Amino acid sequence: MGNKHAMELLVEEEQYKFLTCLSHQRHDWLNHFQVLLGYLKLQRYDLCEEYIKRVTEQTNNESRISSLGIRPLTAYLLTYNSLHKNVRLEVEVPEIVNLTKLPNELQDRVYKLIVGIVEGYSRHSLSNDGQPNVLLLLIKKLEKALYISVEYEGALEDRETLHTLYTLVEELGNEEGFFVEGLHNNHESMMEFYVPLSLEAEVKG
Repeated sequence: MGNKHAMELLVEEEQYKFLTCLSHQRHDWLNHFQVLLGYLKLQRYDLCEEYIKRVTEQTNNESRISSLGIRPLTAYLLTYNSLHKNVRLEVEVPEIVNLTKLPNELQDRVYKLIVGIVEGYSRHSLSNDGQPNVLLLLIKKLEKALYISVEYEGALEDRETLHTLYTLVEELGNEEGFFVEGLHNNHESMMEFYVPLSLEAEVKG
C-alpha cells in the first residue's frame, strides 16, 4: 500500500512539473507574438526581422541542448527555468555535441557535474534587490575534453558556493586540471571545468 501511495505521489509530481513547464512555454511564446505584433503595428520591420532571428537562434540552441543525448540532463536544463525562480539559467551549446557514445560511467559523471554546478549556485544564491540572478552555462567540445564554463551574476554566498564546487569535483575526481577557479566574489563568479576524454570515449560532434 505504501509503495502504491509513493508511486501516486511521484506521478502527481511529474504531472505538476509537466504542466508547469507547458504553461511557462505558452507564456513565453505569447510574449514573443506580442512583441512581434507591436513591431508590426509600428511598421518596424527591421526590428521584427531581428527579433525573429533571435528567437530562431534560441530555438536552435534548445535543439542543440536536446542533442546532448543524456535525457535526464537535457530534461533538467530545458525545464529548469520553469521550475526554479531564484536563478535564471542560460545554457549555450554553440555546436552539436552528442554525448551518447561516452561510456555510461562518463555520461553519469557529466550529468552529476553539470547538475551539481547549477544546484550549487542555486542553493547559495541570495535575494538581489529585485534583480535576477543569472547563471550562464557554456558547453562545448574540445579536442580531448568536454569544456564547461560558468558565469554567475547576482547576489551569492561566495564562500559556501566555492566549498560546494570543490566538494563536487573531489567526489567526481579532479585529475588533469579538471576544475579551474576564476574570478569569484559575492556578486560575480567565473569557473571552468574540463572533463578529460580518452581516445575510446571521444565526444561525437
